[in-house]
Amino acid sequence: MSYLKHDFEDELAEALAQAREQNKQVLIEFGGDWCIWSKRMERVLAKSDMDRLIADNFLFLRCYMGYDGEHYFPFDRIDVPNLKSVPYFILLNTECELVASSSTEQFEFWRFYRKGKLKKFLQRWAARNYAVA
Repeated sequence: MSYLKHDFEDELAEALAQAREQNKQVLIEFGGDWCIWSKRMERVLAKSDMDRLIADNFLFLRCYMGYDGEHYFPFDRIDVPNLKSVPYFILLNTECELVASSSTEQFEFWRFYRKGKLKKFLQRWAARNYAVA
């Protein structure tokens, strides 16, 4: 799944409808194809156990954030605090309300992500325990 560069409102509306039907929350990762850390995160999340964890617990979307601030996200509707770098996660409930947000810097180690730490973090959000790290 690549970062969405168009019609994010439609994608978000569809994800929210599916989330209501499946009793899940919507997990959004902000990033861009220009960002090495976003590319690394994409590889980590594609691993079978991580992919399964996300699919079982969330409706997952990727939202493009350009190097120059270009974006397709409705920030006028959803205030995302501290979005200063990517990748960045937010969690929305089925009413499109922000319930949690977090940078991914806490998972970085040298030039890699700590997969175990990231997995525990996502498990906490899946269990609806939104404490950051």
